[in-house]
Amino acid sequence: MDRFETLLESVFVKRSETLNGLEYIKAGDTYPYPWLNDSVCIAGWGMSCTDPLRAMNQIRFVLRYALWNSEEAQRLNQEGFPGHIVFTKPGARYFPSESIWQADAMSRELPTSGITQFPFLASAVLSIWQEAVAAGLSEQAAAFLDEVYPSVKKSCEVLVRVRDPHDEGILSIFCPWEDMDNSPRHDSVLYGFDRKLSTDRYPWIVEQVPTRRQDIRDPDGAVNPHKVLQRPTHEFYVRVWTLIERMKELGYDQRAIYDEGYFNIKNVSFTAVFARSSRDLAELARLQAQRHPSQAAPYLADSATWDARFEKIRQGLNHFAWDSKHGMYHDINVTDPEHRRALPLSQALAQGNRIGRNTVGSFFTLWAGVPQGEKLERLAANLENPLTFGARFDGRGLFVPSLSMDDPDFDPENYWRGPAWVVTNWLLACGLLEAGKTDLADELFLACLVSLADGQVAEHVNPCTGLPGGNMDFPWSGAHMLWILRKRPHLRSRLPL
Repeated sequence: MDRFETLLESVFVKRSETLNGLEYIKAGDTYPYPWLNDSVCIAGWGMSCTDPLRAMNQIRFVLRYALWNSEEAQRLNQEGFPGHIVFTKPGARYFPSESIWQADAMSRELPTSGITQFPFLASAVLSIWQEAVAAGLSEQAAAFLDEVYPSVKKSCEVLVRVRDPHDEGILSIFCPWEDMDNSPRHDSVLYGFDRKLSTDRYPWIVEQVPTRRQDIRDPDGAVNPHKVLQRPTHEFYVRVWTLIERMKELGYDQRAIYDEGYFNIKNVSFTAVFARSSRDLAELARLQAQRHPSQAAPYLADSATWDARFEKIRQGLNHFAWDSKHGMYHDINVTDPEHRRALPLSQALAQGNRIGRNTVGSFFTLWAGVPQGEKLERLAANLENPLTFGARFDGRGLFVPSLSMDDPDFDPENYWRGPAWVVTNWLLACGLLEAGKTDLADELFLACLVSLADGQVAEHVNPCTGLPGGNMDFPWSGAHMLWILRKRPHLRSRLPL
């Protein structure tokens, strides 16, 4: 283990906690709980390549505490829905807390939030299985797969039911936190509903947001001006809290929220991650069929179902979301709370509801293997364009900003409105690697390691300067850095000593 891997392991140790014998990793100083994205990715691609058994326990934590499993969840046909935060220690310095979410009825043990995040779970489990087998742990890998397969499958099935109920091939998000938080591609919908909903219907929200936010404060409670510049605005939090209140009114019934919520976006990046998970769940099913030949029939049926789901999504993204003018995939707003129903995709497009903001989310389709031929080449060209997404300097790789650099709202310091994130660079690079674009993939992988070379494990970096931003000792970034060090070792020679 060299100094880089030692630094990364120290981050995991610093953030590690244990509950009922299961380890979990807190997401960071701003995020004092285990987040779904972070937990699954840390296990699937960070820990799995150094300690697959430890990674398995991380997934066990997620399955036990994050997936909705109560009688109320069963009544709503939402069993297996993955909550995006598990509130392991009620009362920690975080806003909005579990007392605001009030989603306790969905879980038997610990409360979660009332929304989800990117559905990486099936892909992470496949990665852990592969790493365990490669490490000579075939017996443990087989037992792990037998144990988790039903829950992983259930977590995917529920997302199809509640986020693509009309089988159009693109999944919905109900809150910006299910995607890339304050990304400008959410603005038109988030700021599109009448603000009187916040001031008149939920009057306490506007008053309390400035005093309850912890993400812009230091541990002593003082507001940190630098954090203010890097984080979403008060108005963003007012709007999101309004969405939460509406979901609570609807009892976290996902089907009701689909039609009657204030925010329903057919989202490219969320859907692309689910497309990859569908592919990988089909592969898990085939592995189970091979291992249990006498019980192969239901597993083979599962593999066919999820292969078909991937193809459905591929067609949906290419038909509805592809914007041939820009050579990008774009989200579509289907929100229509006035008529208490979501718009069909075709109608939403006919009404001009395509959200034409060029963000890193479009490139998530690379991770899924969705674009081919001309679409693949146009996406790659956009990635390398120095005016839009191809931020290079000092021979330290290619940084992909979260928002195109030619967008008037581009801000290289502000969260998802410009900074480059390790996780997104890694995700895109993996897709490029599978597509045979090895040199371009390695430029993205190399950029992921920039803050590590400076002794930092940063949440994100300024794509114009490479300077670290957000939380330091950020384990989600660390997980993907560790994967790169192990899987692309030739890049170590390009890091400053």
